Amino acid sequence: MRDGWVESRLGEVVVKVGMGPFGSNIKVDTFVEEGIPVISGNNLTSPTLVEKEFKYITEKHADLLKGSNVFRGDLVLTHAGTVGQVAIVPFDSRYDRYVVSQRGFYIRPNESILLGKYLLLIMKYGDGRSQLLSNINRTGVPSLSQPVTFTKRILVIFPPLKEQRRIVDVVELVDNYIAALQERVDAARIARNAVLHELLNAGGEGWVDTTFKNFITIQRGHDLPVQSRNPGTVPVMASNGIVGWHDEAKCTGPGIVTGRSGTIGKVFYLQEPFWPLNTTLYVTDMKGNVPNFVALVLASMRLETYAGGSTVPSLDRKVLYGVRVVIPSPDEQQRIVEILSSMDDSIQATQQTIVEVKNLRSGLLSDLLSGEHEIPESYDKLLGAA
Repeated sequence: MRDGWVESRLGEVVVKVGMGPFGSNIKVDTFVEEGIPVISGNNLTSPTLVEKEFKYITEKHADLLKGSNVFRGDLVLTHAGTVGQVAIVPFDSRYDRYVVSQRGFYIRPNESILLGKYLLLIMKYGDGRSQLLSNINRTGVPSLSQPVTFTKRILVIFPPLKEQRRIVDVVELVDNYIAALQERVDAARIARNAVLHELLNAGGEGWVDTTFKNFITIQRGHDLPVQSRNPGTVPVMASNGIVGWHDEAKCTGPGIVTGRSGTIGKVFYLQEPFWPLNTTLYVTDMKGNVPNFVALVLASMRLETYAGGSTVPSLDRKVLYGVRVVIPSPDEQQRIVEILSSMDDSIQATQQTIVEVKNLRSGLLSDLLSGEHEIPESYDKLLGAA
């Protein structure tokens, strides 16, 4: 451990570790339309509190649960159910105070010793998380045993405040970059789907209004129990994608598979030979159409809306055969495929960048939280100049 770093029990360097209320103190009939928001696990899916889909209790009720009130800068965690979720209440939060739910507890940092945002890194990505999860009781509903007492005993190491701020700042810059990349992907997907809709509905000379039955031929997949599969490289396709491998193919590529029962609506395009299971439908005859174009059409049709059956919804090819489709010439189909392929390639490249940056972030966090890598003091001047 480097000079200046401190090793301490968490309870010695925070203001408070507190519990949410007992189950009997918040009931369904105590919720109101507006008031003090109750933080549940749904609000802890991001490092920063997700401020939506709250339930509310009255201010008077929240006052009675004073020991379970949390404020800006507090960390909120779950001790039962999905154990170990953690988020910080931001300093620009929508509300002045919140109440932790029955399955939650909180840590109130001492910002003069340990920054809340730095403690968040420890408890979400560092050794604090692994220590916390080591205390899970898995009998019945997963839960932490004596969460407050145990959390206070968690051993943490941390640098001086200045270095904490540098580490937090560097991680936030990386997170902001990842978020910007994800926004780019989301916007590109919206644009891609809008372009696809326009291209598939353009119409014009050479387009044919026909039925699905005249467009392609589809067939139900084939049984292949797990015990009958032999080691091989042929993908076994179910309604939700690849579920195994086999040494024999039922179909040659390129091929298109979609769900018949179970997961309905996903469409898979395969270049290589494959085995479609009986939970799928697959294309046996493209009827002169461009395979990638057929996949685009199927993916745009929202096939799940054609499913029938109340207990286990299923997709009947006879129903699909009656659906009308408007199809362009093969040359136009190829043009549409090339336009969409270019957009898909761009989206995939950005997604790959996100994966690579996240991997770099994991390594960076490991080094920074362990003290193996030091951010020099010169970074403070750079930060001030910015």
